[in-house]
Amino acid sequence: MAIKPIRTTLKVILALGAIAGIAVGGYYGYRYYQKIKSEKKDVQNQKSDSSRAKENQGEKGSNNINREVIVPKNVEEMFYKPENLIRVGHWNILNYGSTESSDKNGPKVRAIAELIYKSKQDVVGLTEINYNRGEDVKNIVDVLNSINSNNSFKYLIQPTKDANPTSSNATKEQVAIIYNYKRIKEKNFTNGKNIQSYGTTQKFQGTSYKRPLFAAYFETIEGSKPFVSIFGHLDSPAVGKNSTEKADKTYKGQGAQEVAEASEIANAFKYYEELSNNASIIFGGDTNIKTENNRLFNSENFIKNNIENYYGEMSIFEDKKTTTKAKKYEFYETSLGTNEKNGYANAYDKLLFKENGGLNIINEYEKTTYKDKKYQNVPFKADIINGFKNGIWDRNVILNLRPKLQLNKQGKKISDFSFIRNKISDHTLVYLDFEIK
Repeated sequence: MAIKPIRTTLKVILALGAIAGIAVGGYYGYRYYQKIKSEKKDVQNQKSDSSRAKENQGEKGSNNINREVIVPKNVEEMFYKPENLIRVGHWNILNYGSTESSDKNGPKVRAIAELIYKSKQDVVGLTEINYNRGEDVKNIVDVLNSINSNNSFKYLIQPTKDANPTSSNATKEQVAIIYNYKRIKEKNFTNGKNIQSYGTTQKFQGTSYKRPLFAAYFETIEGSKPFVSIFGHLDSPAVGKNSTEKADKTYKGQGAQEVAEASEIANAFKYYEELSNNASIIFGGDTNIKTENNRLFNSENFIKNNIENYYGEMSIFEDKKTTTKAKKYEFYETSLGTNEKNGYANAYDKLLFKENGGLNIINEYEKTTYKDKKYQNVPFKADIINGFKNGIWDRNVILNLRPKLQLNKQGKKISDFSFIRNKISDHTLVYLDFEIK
């Protein structure tokens, strides 16, 4: 039997795969939003685990998707996180809650769970969850807890009663917060609750949040660091054709509603500070504020309240060489364009924070100068446009969960970009970190 030649060939392939993974990981950290070359991915192993967790913890194991994930080396480097850091993220997961999108054995649930795990999230807020379908997030948590035997995640759901009663059912949504209960524990606000919405009753500038913000009060198990995580999905961008909404006079291309909602975030910070006895505050959300209007979050109301925009004026990774306006800030853009050629389209998804009690929340500048050099090039977003090329997802595993979803109405296969944008999400995951020691 020709065993030795086969083994030698395998060794060569594995060696070349490791070298390619390291090279791609380093390049991705510097300008990961640019197109990168395809690389071979590790084959995922299967591992059975039939144990069940307690209420809201999720079930470990689920039919054809119960397999332990092996994370490629370049993906480990892509999302590298020093042990002394806690990671908080946000992801708009596109119309979650339909029969197809929340299918426990489908590609979307699998892809969401894998990315939360691989990107090392400790707390992650999920938005654009269909109204009255919040409990479908349990499917994500079940899969998340099944893909690694050490995973221990729970979830919190925004109550349906917190919805704005003046919003239509089509506009109403819910927010979910998933957290790693081995590193994070729930803590009660001064009102005795551990979760609280903002915007259900609050009025501002003659309006209110179409979809109220949702927050949870947490404390790290190691270091006992209290913090509040707020998540939200603000009003749609610009002014619709048949809308009575007026265009905003200060921020070009924006409607007055989303600008008012975005500006009100500063007051939401004050509200949650009072409820938490001045804990640190972290906001993650789809603000629908366009890239060119990023200055809204650096305006006076935010500055005077010591609220910081994670990447400030988007200057560190601004592409100063390009003459194309659309590419100048692509590093910071998080919504997916209409086609692969357009790449990322807008910096809608923001990370804002306020430090209290000596907590160090790491902004972009601090990250690029951090003492751990491996961490300096870790991006603040996942490059899901290239998710089947850069190792975030195994293409064969994701696409073959529900093969028919690869086909359009004419029965022809859609592109990988189209599949990711329409079947997983048209926004990517964003995140920041803070120190516990």
